[in-house]
Amino acid sequence: MEEPAPDNKPSKVLALYVPVALGVFAGAFTEPYCACELTWTQLLFAKAAGAVAFFVFWWIATAVCFHGYHFVRALFQHPG
Repeated sequence: MEEPAPDNKPSKVLALYVPVALGVFAGAFTEPYCACELTWTQLLFAKAAGAVAFFVFWWIATAVCFHGYHFVRALFQHPG
């Protein structure tokens, strides 16, 4: 009897927590685009928007790297 194939999904740590951490760190250490004076709330929203944008970027990047790694690894694994 054949075993079902694994679903080939990344772990929750790799799929969610790593991009969140990278997004928060990248958003926290970036400066807003404009060189004008910002209030605390505007600065906070700018940092939060940066964190969300970087999260989306890192989420896509980790998914591409994970599936790319498994694709390349499958190319070199010989059956049997």
